[in-house]
Amino acid sequence: YKINAKYKGPCIWGRSRICFEDFAQFRIVLDADGSSWSERFPCLLSLNIVVAKLDPFFVDYLWPTLQPGHHFVSIATDSSNLWSALVPLLEDDNNHDTSHQRTCTISHAHQWCLTHLRYECMIEFNWSRWNSMFCGWIVAIPTG
Repeated sequence: YKINAKYKGPCIWGRSRICFEDFAQFRIVLDADGSSWSERFPCLLSLNIVVAKLDPFFVDYLWPTLQPGHHFVSIATDSSNLWSALVPLLEDDNNHDTSHQRTCTISHAHQWCLTHLRYECMIEFNWSRWNSMFCGWIVAIPTG
């Protein structure tokens, strides 16, 4: 199901890794968390591909702004819906429904990236979190 034939066989442990930009060569990329949240997930959403995400155990600060099924394809932690969610998206491009679903998911992901992955938005969000967390502490510090 790969678009570019230079990658022969699935990318599994023990084989050479591919650079990040080469993920754009695939129709779908399955993202799983590492030892905590997936830092590459927001960047994958900016590529022209459908991102399938295993339901995370840990989430980052952007997670509440994402909608499973809208910005990405959600895969259950136990992978019970893996085939039912991904196989329809791997069908031939001549299938109008599949092509439309892929296009919409990618478009929604790009819109999300434009509104949430800007430097100013991240600073504003982190500043408001810092302000709400520490403002009460600063007021409560006894003086003298």
